[in-house]
Formats: sequence, structure tokens, C-alpha cells
Amino acid sequence: MPNTGILKCILYEFFFIQVIHFFNYNFQHRFNREFELGERSCLRKIYEGDDSPSKCMILVVANIWKIPYKQRVNTIFVVELTDGWYSMGWKIAQADDPFR
Repeated sequence: MPNTGILKCILYEFFFIQVIHFFNYNFQHRFNREFELGERSCLRKIYEGDDSPSKCMILVVANIWKIPYKQRVNTIFVVELTDGWYSMGWKIAQADDPFR
């Protein structure tokens, strides 16, 4: 019967090499698109001031936080929006919600 410790070590090493290869491929792809081809994401263009924030764009909700106020009864919702490469925080302004 083979030693399971050696087998685990080989599997971990194979998995680690695959993760490094995947990370390296994605990093090279991103580098080629942003720096060599000059294609930047919509959020990066807005951050650098090269594009208007009023432009239409598709963003994905990555995370939602609920932050309670100590002095008020209301809570604040903060949403993390991403375009796949960069992300930004967005605070949802709550008016007097009649459906609460």
C-alpha cells in the first residue's frame, strides 16, 4: 500500500502549480489588455478622470453591508459594485420608506 503522506504531498504540489499557472495566465491577460492594448475597464477610466461617470455601464453587486446607526433607528446599506477588475463602494440613501 502506498504511503498516503507522499500521495497528499504530490497532490498538493500539483494543485499549487495549477493555481500559480492560473494566476499567472490571468495576470498576463490583464497586463496585455490594460498596458499593451490600452483597453481599460470602465471604473478605471472614471477613477483616472478619462471618462464621464454619467456614462452607461454594467456593474455587478459583489457585496452588501448593513450598517446600523447608533443615534437613529434607520440603517445604512453599503453596496460594493464591480466591473470584474475594479470595485467601488456605494451608499444607498434611504428616504422615509413607507414599506418598512
